[in-house]
Amino acid sequence: MSRFGLRLTSRNKGHAGGGANHESVRRLVVLLVKPSRYDDDGYVVHHWKGVLTSNTLHCMYALTLQAAADFPVPLTARAVDETVELVVPERLVRAFRGRRTMILAAIVGVQTNQFPRAADLARRFRKAGCQVIMGGFHLSGTLKMLGVTAELQELLDNGVSIFAGEAEGRWRQVLGDALRGEMKPLYNFLSSLPDLSRPWPIPLLNPTLARRYFAQKSGTIDTSRGCPWRCSFCTIINVQGNYTRSRDPRDIVEAVRRNYERGMRYYFLTDDNLARNKFWREIFAGLTQLRNEGMDIHFMMQVDTLAYKIPGFVEEAKKAGCWQVFIGLESLNPANLQASGKLHNKVEDFQEMVQAWRDAGALVHTSYIIGFPFDTPESIERDMRTVREHVRPDLASFFIMTPLPGSEDHKNLVRSGAQLDPDFNNYDSFHPVSRHPNMSACQWLEAYNKAWRDFFSIENLKAVLNKAHPAAYRQAFLNALWHAYSFLVEEAPPMATGFLRLKGRTERRPGLPREGRLAYAARRLKDSISLVRGLGRLFLMFEELWLATRGRAQIDQWLRGHMPHMPQMPQMPQLNVPELSSVKPRSLDLPRLSAAGLGLRAPKSAGWRMKLEGLRRRLAAMMISPALPFYHLPKSRLALESYWQDLGTRVARWQIWHPRLAIDLLQLPVRVVQEARLGVAFTAAFLSRLY
Repeated sequence: MSRFGLRLTSRNKGHAGGGANHESVRRLVVLLVKPSRYDDDGYVVHHWKGVLTSNTLHCMYALTLQAAADFPVPLTARAVDETVELVVPERLVRAFRGRRTMILAAIVGVQTNQFPRAADLARRFRKAGCQVIMGGFHLSGTLKMLGVTAELQELLDNGVSIFAGEAEGRWRQVLGDALRGEMKPLYNFLSSLPDLSRPWPIPLLNPTLARRYFAQKSGTIDTSRGCPWRCSFCTIINVQGNYTRSRDPRDIVEAVRRNYERGMRYYFLTDDNLARNKFWREIFAGLTQLRNEGMDIHFMMQVDTLAYKIPGFVEEAKKAGCWQVFIGLESLNPANLQASGKLHNKVEDFQEMVQAWRDAGALVHTSYIIGFPFDTPESIERDMRTVREHVRPDLASFFIMTPLPGSEDHKNLVRSGAQLDPDFNNYDSFHPVSRHPNMSACQWLEAYNKAWRDFFSIENLKAVLNKAHPAAYRQAFLNALWHAYSFLVEEAPPMATGFLRLKGRTERRPGLPREGRLAYAARRLKDSISLVRGLGRLFLMFEELWLATRGRAQIDQWLRGHMPHMPQMPQMPQLNVPELSSVKPRSLDLPRLSAAGLGLRAPKSAGWRMKLEGLRRRLAAMMISPALPFYHLPKSRLALESYWQDLGTRVARWQIWHPRLAIDLLQLPVRVVQEARLGVAFTAAFLSRLY
């Protein structure tokens, strides 16, 4: 028994991978797998296209490539994100298995709700003959706060190595052990955090993996790790340190420059709190310099509620390309903030903070935790109303208070013998996993769902978009669309979902039966029908939202920016949209002139992406045509909705002799044309970015 409670038994000989002689191994294959989680039906959650990439996976991929540069044998790295690519271990191993080839399956970035799936994958990789190592916040946090628990010991007994801590400066040692077939049961580096100022590789997104995400030109960088605050629900401070360690700003700027040449334009700076990075000025200055050189770089970041008070921070962030900030409000109840150790959050400053960032043209995305000790259904309802009507962030995400292993809250609950959900799959921040002193589990869940519904209601989103900075309107609209899609259609938080859910029939949680093909087909048909209905409702909802708020981004701003490039009509920049619409089509064929002046038609030799862009732009030009002017559209589709509801009600009740039904039927062709016109206008505006 080690000091961490680790049982070193004969079963742990499996870590050696058969004691292979590295001189007989000709190639090492490293499978970097970021696991997903199971849904409530036991199926693996993965999507056709992802949205958020994994910074840990990118870090490990970059470190593996660095090690490959001077490794004793050829080293092949394959990065897999299961949220966008279903992992079947046996199939993956077959693809790389070869004579004198050693395979290491590294299951990385494991969060608590992903641990059950990660453990199942680890066992299957071991059964397939691979060496396996697993790491991530769940394992590091558990070891740091509780030592080796039963579920970790089970992994060790199955020959799975555990990595705790950060991999910089240590990963090559692990790869060398794998090559020799001498993997250790436990690699624990929690007491020795690496110096990030050394020239470690910056996180790198695999180009093949990038194609599986919507934003293929985006990536992640952690400019620092750790946090100086002492929030009791946080795992960051216990795994990455209760202080900030920063990368060299020059390395960050140089990495952004190199990535720009590869087409990368957008970043999520994943620091838990970039405002406490002592080199924030140098980082912002370097990014500003790149932008001054013509590089169109943008980023979003996480900061605390006091960041806007740091002299020059907001202004420099704006110049550097910051378009969105993620800020943890967590609660409006001072008693909750006091109990959780989040003493730096001052409720009275929240409104001023949001406005400061909004004035700089940045969208404000706030998080709110539901289920603090002093919360009640009534207090949550009151606080949510305050968030919507007074704080008024551009976006809000809501989470159920979840005691994650690695946090002070979880350790205290375990030591006190509190009742906790034993299934780690539910520790995803949208399932209650502990008892609340003032609410039942049903009340807790309803308060959480209501917070999402109310914030992303059409009424609140109209208020949000009408408050948005004009330059940020389009991005605010897209963000609202994505969040509404996630919650209303996918029924999952935006950070835990993607676009178009997929389900693999054979990849179901152990213990649940594998469905027959017919039963599975019936389930997927039901899911597809639900998806189509949800997308239809979402389309109409955001069509109404666009009609009510599109004045925030005037179409003539686009015209004034592009018409000077049209030598045929030098006076056109001085015309606004109504004036352009009043010109006779015979004297002003705007779509034709737009196509000619802006070079919208792609050459025959162009690739499909360029041709698609040309088609999108031609559609945009058509939308400016007098034949279908934007500004002659109604301000709302409520009259149409009322018509369809009345017609549907009478038909459903078989009121075929009702005189009003005859009138409605006579109006049907006109209503269909109106509906089609609105749909085409909204779709064209969405595709052409003319909001």
